[in-house]
Amino acid sequence: MTGKIGISHNGIECCVQHLPNRKKPMLTVQIDNTIYGVASFVNEDTADWFLTQMTTLFGEREGE
Repeated sequence: MTGKIGISHNGIECCVQHLPNRKKPMLTVQIDNTIYGVASFVNEDTADWFLTQMTTLFGEREGE
């Protein structure tokens, strides 16, 4: 998993990303300029699996 992958709606963004002070990828919610870490994944493979499941749930968006 590289970069920042997620969805955004009504000014709130939910994504999986690496934060500078963390070794493992995290599930985050960003409201305005504040990022809240709500969960961390045990490893990169689990983060990738989660993203695959979310793509299946929400459907792939145009251009991705």
